[in-house]
Amino acid sequence: MISLPYPHKLLWPNGSRGHPRAVAASKRKHRAWSHAATMAAKKHIEITPGMGLHITRHAIDRCIERVPGITTEDQARTLLSSRAILAAAGLGAKYVRLGTGHRVVIEEGRVTTVLPTNTHAWKMGSRWDRIRQHARGWARFYREDDAA
Repeated sequence: MISLPYPHKLLWPNGSRGHPRAVAASKRKHRAWSHAATMAAKKHIEITPGMGLHITRHAIDRCIERVPGITTEDQARTLLSSRAILAAAGLGAKYVRLGTGHRVVIEEGRVTTVLPTNTHAWKMGSRWDRIRQHARGWARFYREDDAA
């Protein structure tokens, strides 16, 4: 559980209504507190260099398909388990940009896919994460129905 100080009285729903500039400053300060508390409490996935990452089959296929010069599964595994990607996963990063411009997606200690070079950076925010997660949920739902 994360404990935060009570917000300023300007931020209370039934509190006094102050000048918008003062309210904005209070919001900024409280968001900074909550961000710092969340980052301090966040449990990072500990990855040691000897342990390695779980690389999904989908990520290997997308690496072979999209990254030039990668033609075999061993080359894709070597690229997707490099020291930079291990370090980024240890720090809790979601994306790692390769030298070719492709982005490697890391979710919960697993390399899940390799995005093409023309993927827009604005599609990598939390809103699009929710959209992709929702789409995966529907895909799982339909796969379960087909199996029944």
